[in-house]
Amino acid sequence: MLALPDELADYRVLTRDLAASGERGVWMPTWNAWVVAALSGGTIDGVSNHYNRRQEVLERAAARDHIAIVLPAGKDFPPGFRMLDAVFVRGSGPVHPAGPWRWCSYDRADHG
Repeated sequence: MLALPDELADYRVLTRDLAASGERGVWMPTWNAWVVAALSGGTIDGVSNHYNRRQEVLERAAARDHIAIVLPAGKDFPPGFRMLDAVFVRGSGPVHPAGPWRWCSYDRADHG
């Protein structure tokens, strides 16, 4: 039998790390947020600039107390961001390396 490469291997590592850390919402600047959502079995809402901009998914993600931002390794994390009417600020937790990405958790500014 041929050993085929697992093109989703890096996404599997990222998804396991996010799920193990309790993250249930993810924002990624690229289309691959849907891959993370799919690999999580629907337990993580994946939102990106280009995919899964369905209103109900955005509302669900924006209503969370925190959400993870996933960026390619080497990119800088913003101090905060807005999703719909919710403002999220960078949490005090560490930056997590995960394959070719890094992620960190952001807290909703108006949740105490």
